[in-house]
Amino acid sequence: MWQEFIKRDEDNADLGYQNLGRLADVGGRIDEAEGFYRKCVELQPDADLYRLRMAELLLQRRTDPKKLQEALIHLEKAIQLAPQNAQAFFQLGIAYRYAGPSEEAIAALRHAIDLDPGEGKPYQALGELLMASGKQVEGQQALAQFRRYREFFQAWETLRARVSRSPKDLNAQRRLAAFYDRTGASYDAIKVYAVVLSLDPTDQKARARMAALYKEMGQGDEDLRQLGVTQPAAGAGSGGGG
Repeated sequence: MWQEFIKRDEDNADLGYQNLGRLADVGGRIDEAEGFYRKCVELQPDADLYRLRMAELLLQRRTDPKKLQEALIHLEKAIQLAPQNAQAFFQLGIAYRYAGPSEEAIAALRHAIDLDPGEGKPYQALGELLMASGKQVEGQQALAQFRRYREFFQAWETLRARVSRSPKDLNAQRRLAAFYDRTGASYDAIKVYAVVLSLDPTDQKARARMAALYKEMGQGDEDLRQLGVTQPAAGAGSGGGG
């Protein structure tokens, strides 16, 4: 399929090679995957995504010093192309760690966290490197942050699995909505509160939290009524009495 796509649409051949590379990688055919991603980089040398994917493949073969050095070259180019790419800085930190220069690894991992503090993976690598370099207190703090992230992720996965298994389980939906609400994921919380209300329109607590979240986003009372989040005021639409 993708080979035909490449022949048919040469201007977008890199997309075909990317998909072939992904399929080869998933299938454990690393040599093939590497070859396909090399074609992506050759066709689109300024695409940070292809540089990053290429580096991730090369890091799987990091025991070969040439592969490790090539991975570093691709990652350094990727962050030049996309200075806000937190994943590229994370992988660069990991590559530096394998190559030996711990200060460069620490700096790259710190920057990955600065760019995306909600992503937990860099905290573990950073904490371990800090501990190894004698910065015990800071290392312990980073590792503690990683443990909090892991616990958060496990709780989230458990709640999502319960909801996926039983979409009409009202208590499971309520717990997932409350989890999103508590962790500041307002858009996700609103979506799940909407599911809660579809299952139980009388749930005033869910309705109130949903209205509060919408208000935090700048929605007015009339907007909320149109969205069906709040009930119309008593007597509204009756023409008034007197």
